[in-house]
Amino acid sequence: MTLDLSTLLGQKLGRGYEDSLLSWTSIGALAAILATALVGAERLAGVAALAWTAIRMPDLVAHNPTFNGIAPTFVPVVCYTVLILAPRRRALHLRRLAWLGATGGLVAAYGPHDGSAPITVIVSAAAILLMLADIATLPTDPRLAIACALPASYVGLMVAGKPVLPAWLLLIVPPLVITAAVIRLQRLQQHTPL
Repeated sequence: MTLDLSTLLGQKLGRGYEDSLLSWTSIGALAAILATALVGAERLAGVAALAWTAIRMPDLVAHNPTFNGIAPTFVPVVCYTVLILAPRRRALHLRRLAWLGATGGLVAAYGPHDGSAPITVIVSAAAILLMLADIATLPTDPRLAIACALPASYVGLMVAGKPVLPAWLLLIVPPLVITAAVIRLQRLQQHTPL
Protein backbone atom coordinates (compact mmCIF):
# COMPACT_ATOMS: atom_id res chain seq x y z
CA MET A 1 0.00 0.00 0.00
CA THR A 2 2.88 2.35 0.82
CA LEU A 3 4.52 1.83 -2.55
CA ASP A 4 1.22 2.28 -4.41
CA LEU A 5 0.33 5.42 -2.45
CA SER A 6 3.81 6.87 -2.98
CA THR A 7 3.69 6.18 -6.69
CA LEU A 8 0.23 7.69 -7.10
CA LEU A 9 1.11 10.81 -5.10
CA GLY A 10 4.43 11.22 -6.90
CA GLN A 11 2.75 11.03 -10.28
CA LYS A 12 -0.06 13.37 -9.27
CA LEU A 13 1.89 15.99 -7.31
CA GLY A 14 5.41 15.85 -8.69
CA ARG A 15 4.69 15.15 -12.31
CA GLY A 16 1.18 16.56 -12.71
CA TYR A 17 -0.16 13.44 -14.42
CA GLU A 18 -3.91 13.29 -14.84
CA ASP A 19 -5.92 10.14 -15.51
CA SER A 20 -8.64 8.08 -13.89
CA LEU A 21 -6.11 6.01 -11.90
CA LEU A 22 -4.82 9.19 -10.25
CA SER A 23 -8.06 10.69 -8.96
CA TRP A 24 -7.91 12.33 -5.55
CA THR A 25 -10.75 10.07 -4.45
CA SER A 26 -8.71 6.96 -5.21
CA ILE A 27 -5.54 8.38 -3.62
CA GLY A 28 -7.46 9.51 -0.52
CA ALA A 29 -9.15 6.13 -0.18
CA LEU A 30 -5.79 4.33 -0.36
CA ALA A 31 -4.29 6.69 2.22
CA ALA A 32 -7.22 6.01 4.57
CA ILE A 33 -6.90 2.24 4.01
CA LEU A 34 -3.15 2.34 4.72
CA ALA A 35 -3.76 4.35 7.91
CA THR A 36 -6.42 1.83 8.96
CA ALA A 37 -3.97 -1.04 8.47
CA LEU A 38 -1.18 0.78 10.30
CA VAL A 39 -3.23 1.46 13.43
CA GLY A 40 -4.16 -2.22 13.62
CA ALA A 41 -7.62 -2.62 12.07
CA GLU A 42 -6.19 -5.10 9.60
CA ARG A 43 -9.33 -7.03 8.66
CA LEU A 44 -11.19 -3.81 7.81
CA ALA A 45 -8.17 -2.53 5.87
CA GLY A 46 -7.92 -5.79 3.92
CA VAL A 47 -11.58 -5.70 2.88
CA ALA A 48 -11.32 -2.03 1.89
CA ALA A 49 -8.06 -2.62 -0.02
CA LEU A 50 -9.58 -5.50 -1.99
CA ALA A 51 -12.57 -3.32 -2.86
CA TRP A 52 -10.21 -0.45 -3.88
CA THR A 53 -8.25 -2.85 -6.11
CA ALA A 54 -11.40 -4.29 -7.71
CA ILE A 55 -12.77 -0.82 -8.46
CA ARG A 56 -9.49 0.24 -10.11
CA MET A 57 -8.89 -2.98 -12.05
CA PRO A 58 -10.86 -2.06 -15.22
CA ASP A 59 -8.95 1.23 -15.54
CA LEU A 60 -5.65 -0.51 -14.78
CA VAL A 61 -6.26 -3.12 -17.50
CA ALA A 62 -7.31 -0.42 -19.97
CA HIS A 63 -4.23 1.65 -19.11
CA ASN A 64 -1.65 -1.16 -19.36
CA PRO A 65 -3.02 -4.57 -20.46
CA THR A 66 0.46 -6.17 -20.42
CA PHE A 67 1.89 -8.68 -17.93
CA ASN A 68 4.00 -5.93 -16.33
CA GLY A 69 0.92 -3.76 -15.94
CA ILE A 70 -1.41 -6.33 -14.38
CA ALA A 71 0.76 -8.96 -12.65
CA PRO A 72 2.06 -6.67 -9.86
CA THR A 73 -1.53 -6.48 -8.58
CA PHE A 74 -1.38 -10.16 -7.62
CA VAL A 75 1.00 -9.71 -4.66
CA PRO A 76 -1.01 -6.92 -2.99
CA VAL A 77 -4.21 -8.95 -3.45
CA VAL A 78 -2.54 -11.86 -1.62
CA CYS A 79 -1.45 -9.49 1.16
CA TYR A 80 -4.91 -7.95 1.46
CA THR A 81 -6.44 -11.42 1.66
CA VAL A 82 -4.03 -12.33 4.47
CA LEU A 83 -5.07 -9.16 6.33
CA ILE A 84 -8.64 -10.43 6.20
CA LEU A 85 -8.02 -14.11 6.97
CA ALA A 86 -5.18 -13.85 9.48
CA PRO A 87 -5.00 -10.42 11.10
CA ARG A 88 -2.54 -9.96 13.92
CA ARG A 89 -4.06 -9.86 17.35
CA ARG A 90 -2.97 -6.47 18.62
CA ALA A 91 -4.53 -3.40 20.11
CA LEU A 92 -5.28 -0.37 17.96
CA HIS A 93 -2.59 2.26 18.34
CA LEU A 94 -2.37 5.64 16.62
CA ARG A 95 1.42 5.99 17.04
CA ARG A 96 1.87 3.51 14.18
CA LEU A 97 0.69 6.26 11.83
CA ALA A 98 4.30 7.50 11.98
CA TRP A 99 5.02 4.86 9.32
CA LEU A 100 3.19 7.12 6.87
CA GLY A 101 6.48 9.06 6.81
CA ALA A 102 7.86 6.35 4.52
CA THR A 103 5.27 7.40 1.96
CA GLY A 104 6.51 10.98 2.13
CA GLY A 105 10.10 9.88 1.59
CA LEU A 106 9.19 7.83 -1.46
CA VAL A 107 7.08 10.68 -2.87
CA ALA A 108 10.05 13.03 -2.47
CA ALA A 109 12.24 10.58 -4.40
CA TYR A 110 9.66 9.80 -7.07
CA GLY A 111 7.97 13.16 -7.48
CA PRO A 112 10.44 15.16 -9.60
CA HIS A 113 10.15 14.85 -13.38
CA ASP A 114 13.46 13.02 -13.46
CA GLY A 115 12.54 11.00 -10.38
CA SER A 116 11.83 7.68 -12.06
CA ALA A 117 15.51 6.72 -12.11
CA PRO A 118 16.11 7.42 -8.38
CA ILE A 119 12.91 5.70 -7.27
CA THR A 120 13.68 2.68 -9.44
CA VAL A 121 17.12 2.42 -7.86
CA ILE A 122 15.76 2.96 -4.32
CA VAL A 123 12.92 0.46 -4.67
CA SER A 124 15.08 -2.13 -6.44
CA ALA A 125 17.84 -1.79 -3.83
CA ALA A 126 15.28 -2.12 -1.03
CA ALA A 127 13.79 -5.19 -2.70
CA ILE A 128 17.22 -6.78 -3.05
CA LEU A 129 17.95 -6.05 0.64
CA LEU A 130 14.59 -7.61 1.55
CA MET A 131 15.48 -10.64 -0.52
CA LEU A 132 18.80 -11.02 1.32
CA ALA A 133 16.98 -10.58 4.65
CA ASP A 134 14.44 -13.24 3.77
CA ILE A 135 17.17 -15.72 2.88
CA ALA A 136 19.05 -14.93 6.13
CA THR A 137 15.95 -15.32 8.32
CA LEU A 138 14.63 -18.46 6.65
CA PRO A 139 16.18 -20.91 9.17
CA THR A 140 15.13 -18.94 12.27
CA ASP A 141 11.82 -17.27 11.40
CA PRO A 142 10.12 -18.32 8.16
CA ARG A 143 7.34 -15.78 8.76
CA LEU A 144 9.81 -12.91 8.41
CA ALA A 145 11.20 -14.53 5.26
CA ILE A 146 7.71 -14.58 3.77
CA ALA A 147 7.09 -10.96 4.83
CA CYS A 148 10.34 -9.86 3.16
CA ALA A 149 9.85 -11.93 0.01
CA LEU A 150 6.39 -10.56 -0.77
CA PRO A 151 7.47 -6.96 -1.47
CA ALA A 152 10.52 -8.27 -3.35
CA SER A 153 8.13 -10.36 -5.50
CA TYR A 154 5.99 -7.27 -6.09
CA VAL A 155 8.98 -5.32 -7.38
CA GLY A 156 10.12 -8.35 -9.37
CA LEU A 157 6.78 -8.46 -11.19
CA MET A 158 7.02 -4.73 -11.92
CA VAL A 159 10.47 -5.08 -13.52
CA ALA A 160 9.82 -8.42 -15.24
CA GLY A 161 11.31 -8.54 -18.70
CA LYS A 162 14.15 -6.11 -18.00
CA PRO A 163 17.41 -7.66 -19.22
CA VAL A 164 19.39 -6.93 -16.06
CA LEU A 165 20.48 -9.36 -13.37
CA PRO A 166 18.65 -7.63 -10.45
CA ALA A 167 15.36 -7.85 -12.37
CA TRP A 168 15.83 -11.58 -12.94
CA LEU A 169 16.85 -12.14 -9.32
CA LEU A 170 13.80 -10.25 -8.06
CA LEU A 171 11.55 -12.27 -10.33
CA ILE A 172 12.98 -15.73 -9.56
CA VAL A 173 14.37 -15.78 -6.00
CA PRO A 174 11.43 -14.44 -3.87
CA PRO A 175 8.93 -17.13 -4.99
CA LEU A 176 11.55 -19.79 -4.23
CA VAL A 177 12.13 -18.30 -0.79
CA ILE A 178 8.38 -18.10 -0.11
CA THR A 179 8.03 -21.77 -1.05
CA ALA A 180 10.95 -22.76 1.18
CA ALA A 181 9.61 -20.61 4.03
CA VAL A 182 6.14 -22.16 3.85
CA ILE A 183 7.65 -25.66 3.89
CA ARG A 184 9.90 -24.69 6.82
CA LEU A 185 6.97 -23.16 8.71
CA GLN A 186 4.88 -26.30 8.23
CA ARG A 187 7.74 -28.47 9.52
CA LEU A 188 8.21 -26.22 12.55
CA GLN A 189 4.48 -26.40 13.31
CA GLN A 190 4.54 -30.21 13.07
CA HIS A 191 7.37 -30.42 15.61
CA THR A 192 5.86 -27.91 18.02
CA PRO A 193 4.01 -29.55 20.92
CA LEU A 194 0.40 -28.46 21.39
